[in-house]
Amino acid sequence: MCWESKKKCVRLLADKDIHVFKICKKCRSNSNVVLPYFYSEKAVYQDGKTYESDRPIEILKEHKVLSLSLIKVNSILNGIHSYSCDCVILHYGDVFAITDKYGSTLETYKSNVAVVVECSIPKGTAYYVNEHGEYVSDKIKIENITDIKFFTDINGIIRNWKITN
Repeated sequence: MCWESKKKCVRLLADKDIHVFKICKKCRSNSNVVLPYFYSEKAVYQDGKTYESDRPIEILKEHKVLSLSLIKVNSILNGIHSYSCDCVILHYGDVFAITDKYGSTLETYKSNVAVVVECSIPKGTAYYVNEHGEYVSDKIKIENITDIKFFTDINGIIRNWKITN
């Protein structure tokens, strides 16, 4: 997951816990432990524990990315990445996709190795959020680790997946 925004990066402080989710890799030896999916943090995540980023958040200011046309974006590579609960999980055979509330695909994952991790960005934590509902924060608390198959409906779509307060 690479955080990008066409808007200026604004550092915010959480005035209350912010409920989010992450996609992580399953750990074969223990179902209550997961590994970050893409990012090479030296961490494993466990239910009920709070983690801090092992590297400070670094903003790559306005650079061009290749798409149908060259567009300027701001990116954040370090920090702990997560998704807003407004994002949707769509399941397609052995992969699933995370889409924003507008239907744009943000990332795809192999469903046989991935789990949904319900999390919160703790009150007082520095964070960034972009227009797609992707977060980067200094800290995250792991609330619940759930195998992706438990959320899939009859059509393979995970509908109305929300963390309740």
